[in-house]
Formats: sequence, structure tokens, C-alpha cells
Amino acid sequence: MNIRLAGWIVLGGVAALGLLWLLRPAPTLELPAQGTDQATTRPAPASKERNFPAAPRFTLKDYEGNDVSRADFAGQPLIINSWATWCPFCTEELPDFAEIADEFSDQVSIVAINRGEPRQTAKDWTDVYRLTDRITFLLDPTDAWYEAIGGFGMPETLFIDGDGHVRFHARGPIIKEEFRRLVAALIDGTLGTEAE
Repeated sequence: MNIRLAGWIVLGGVAALGLLWLLRPAPTLELPAQGTDQATTRPAPASKERNFPAAPRFTLKDYEGNDVSRADFAGQPLIINSWATWCPFCTEELPDFAEIADEFSDQVSIVAINRGEPRQTAKDWTDVYRLTDRITFLLDPTDAWYEAIGGFGMPETLFIDGDGHVRFHARGPIIKEEFRRLVAALIDGTLGTEAE
């Protein structure tokens, strides 16, 4: 067999596996409470209204060591972003997220969950860019949140309505104008509908 042909066959196989990976159903997991080490699989109850999946529950620590859970944001729209200092797209979009958090502060909460970096690494970066007090930053030392949302790219952002249902899951960076549009649609309830 020709080496070039073999290379194309291998490349095609890798591409097919990648496509299957992208099309797989995302797992719905409940993150463990602090002090436990296993996430439990639970089916996501669907919204009675539009069949949107429920967002995974979590309890993680903020920079001060306080427990923060998804339940703390019940009844209000919530945006959760996964990020890390080593991700250039993440560090590029977080200042835009903070600007929009300021703009919509009384209508939506924005949470940024760091993917397994030490507290000081994450906080030093958010302090330098003056973001620490503008967004809720949480630490996920085991990267359980990223696994629970079926993450495979960086960054990943979930737009969750006041009832706790995922209305949109963005994979990859979001430019500021698009983020503003998505936030407004989440607030007015049209995100994920034909009226969007």
C-alpha cells in the first residue's frame, strides 16, 4: 500500500472519530458536594415549557473559601463560563464578560469557573485585569464542572434561565457584541426559541 494513501486513510479515520465525539450526547452529571470525590449521574429533568435540559448542580469554593452553589442563583438568569489562565480565548473574553456583567448587573449573574488551577494563579490573573470583584469566580480543582457539561473546547459558556434550564451552550470564544445579544435574549426569554 502506498504510504500517502495509508496516511489519508488514517487521517480520515481520525476525522470520523472526531466527528462522532462532537456529536455524542453530553452527559448530565450532578457535581459532588465539597468533601466527596465522585460525581453521580442523574438524568436531566426537562423543562415543562420547552424541553430545555436542566443545568448540572454544583457546589464550589470562591476565592475566599465560601461554598457557592447553583441554587444560590435560583430564580435569576445565570451565565457560567469555564476558563483557565492558560487559555488565550478565555483570558481575551473575560474582560468583555465583566463589562457586560456591569451593564446587566441587576438582571443576570455571571460566574466563571476556573479549570483546576491553584487559587493564587487564578486570582493573580483576575486581580491584574481588575475582574475579581466584577464576576463571581469559582475554583474547580477536580475539573468536575467541565466534565459535567461535556466540555471539549475552551472556553465553554452555559446560558441558564431562572428555572435552571440550559437555554444555550456556547463552545469556544464569544465576541462582545454576540455575548451582549445572547445575554439580552436570555433575559427576555427568547434564547433558544425561534423568536430569538
